Amino acid sequence: MRPPEDVAAYFERGPGCTYTKHVAEIPTGQREETMSEQVGGIVPDEEEYWHCPHAQYADHDTCVFHTDPDERPADLDLGEYFASLVTMDLSGADRDRRRKLKQFIGAEFGEMDLNFEHLNTSDNLILDLRCCDAAALHLESVEFTNPVDIRGSNITRLNATESDWHQLYAQELTADLVEFDQANLQRAYFQDTEIRRIRFYWTDIDYVNYHRCDIKWANFLYAQLGESGFFNSEFHVATFINADIEGGYFNDASFSYLAFRGVDGRVAHFAGVSADAATFEGVTVDKLTIKRDSEGAAFDWSVFDEAEIDTLHVSESDLGIASFVGAEFGSFVLRDVSFHYIVDLADTVVREEAVVEPADDVGVGYLSHRDATIASGEYIQPQEGDVIYDFTDAVVGDVDLHGDFEESLLTYIRFYRTEFDGFKFGKLAEVSFDDLKYTIHTVMDEYTRDIQLATRLNDIALDLHPVFGDADPLGSSGKYNTVDFAFIEERGIERHTRQRALERAEAQVDSAGGDETALPTNLSALETTYLRAKNGASNVGDSVTAGRFFEKERTFRRKRHWDNMIRAESLTAKFYRGTQWVRNWLFAVSAGYGERPLRVFGFSIGMVLLFTLAYAGSGESLAGVENPSILAYFLFSFQSFIAFVVGSPSGTDALIIRLLSAFEGFVGAFIVGLFVFVLTRQVHR
Repeated sequence: MRPPEDVAAYFERGPGCTYTKHVAEIPTGQREETMSEQVGGIVPDEEEYWHCPHAQYADHDTCVFHTDPDERPADLDLGEYFASLVTMDLSGADRDRRRKLKQFIGAEFGEMDLNFEHLNTSDNLILDLRCCDAAALHLESVEFTNPVDIRGSNITRLNATESDWHQLYAQELTADLVEFDQANLQRAYFQDTEIRRIRFYWTDIDYVNYHRCDIKWANFLYAQLGESGFFNSEFHVATFINADIEGGYFNDASFSYLAFRGVDGRVAHFAGVSADAATFEGVTVDKLTIKRDSEGAAFDWSVFDEAEIDTLHVSESDLGIASFVGAEFGSFVLRDVSFHYIVDLADTVVREEAVVEPADDVGVGYLSHRDATIASGEYIQPQEGDVIYDFTDAVVGDVDLHGDFEESLLTYIRFYRTEFDGFKFGKLAEVSFDDLKYTIHTVMDEYTRDIQLATRLNDIALDLHPVFGDADPLGSSGKYNTVDFAFIEERGIERHTRQRALERAEAQVDSAGGDETALPTNLSALETTYLRAKNGASNVGDSVTAGRFFEKERTFRRKRHWDNMIRAESLTAKFYRGTQWVRNWLFAVSAGYGERPLRVFGFSIGMVLLFTLAYAGSGESLAGVENPSILAYFLFSFQSFIAFVVGSPSGTDALIIRLLSAFEGFVGAFIVGLFVFVLTRQVHR
């Protein structure tokens, strides 16, 4: 069955199809607003009904496209007939007939095969398939040069693999399976669609709109997307694995599971988005924004591991259990952000500036910066929440830390084996270092359990969502290597992630029975901690703080010597470690490790008094006076102490007195020299 080659003959060959449809039942909107009526308009009758322009089929009162598929002969190739009709030579036909020839509103296609057809025409008229019904449309390798309109249609399966589209209007489409594998679309509109599964594998789309969609499974594996809008859409599972996105806008979209893994793009904007679990692992994006829209964005679990983002800006949103492990940012901003116990920033690099301002409703939170590098920025402690900032093994640049509350800020900050590259301790205006004895490696004990819970949550969440980890979500089903939604459905989706993860973490902590330490330390690492703090303070000219950290460094070295002495097995090793401890202890007692001039003075007085008692205990006379007073012994001791200045005191020939006096003068010379050194050092600081 083929249509006549002449358009006039086609429209004059018999009675017209009796199918009609009221214009109120035919979707209209964006296409009509942007394209003229001459291109794709319909002409209703006085009662606002559209009439099918095609001729009746056989003994039916409807055309072949509006005839029940079961009543069409089995050998009828509807696809071939359709293709020959829409590509008919239209030369000589007026615009009204050319437009009507491409109108198939309300058609019942059944299963129509257009594979490898080239529907090229010399006009730009709309191929109007609105409100059609189809069990399957096979459009593999089809080239559509005309805009195609399938708004309001019900298509069980639409296979458009390797097809080319100029414009596709698919608003209000209802479908079970839609496949655009390796297809090219210049502009596509999918607003208000209801689709069970849609796939864009290696698809290239210049512009696409998915506003208000309801899609169970959406796969954009390796897709090349231009400007893409997903406003107010609802997805059960959406995967953008290894896709390229010029601009993705997800305002008020919701997901059970969002995989934005490996995406490369310019702009990704998530305003008011919600998801049980979302991964942005390995993305490379110029700017990624998560912010409030009609509501704040909210995730139960969010993963940004290994991401490379020039500008990340998150505001007035809830990241849930959050992980940024191994990520790299130019600018990193979390402003008025909530999270569930932990934001893991281990191995994260911020090249320019980090701004972290947790929301007041955070409660107790833990931000781990283990092995991170923060060039500069600002960290703000919320007024009502208690957030622990842990900079273990991190490199911290010109970062300002501040808050407005009664406790010292340092009770919420931990520096442990931290390197300081431009960090200014003097900028911590709210910190009283003296009250805390310059201790920077601990936080308050009351947060121990909270930290133990926080450090477990990401691993537990990964157990709840194994598809986030090493498990491969790419199955072998179908013609192409596509996302295995069955795998995700069976093993990946776990609602209420934060509650379930917290329950498991609490059980693990309780089973440990308090035997583990939330923030473990060792003496060697503590010595390194304060050595690096001292060097960091010295590098920015804060010599006073550097001096205090030097004392802490030497104190932990002394403790390490004692620990080594206790642990040593041989007597020789014990003796060596013991002498190290004694030397360190004497330097601490006598001069406060060179930082306490008054301690040298006090130590000098102590030495004079000690030798005074030694002289008195000898029972020898002084200057021929038997049984001299204690004051005379004190004066003799003092003179002996400064003998290198005024010379040896005279008044006795007793050998024991002369030996003690000479030894005291020897010690005094060193102590006076030590006093001069410490005083000079202090004045220099």
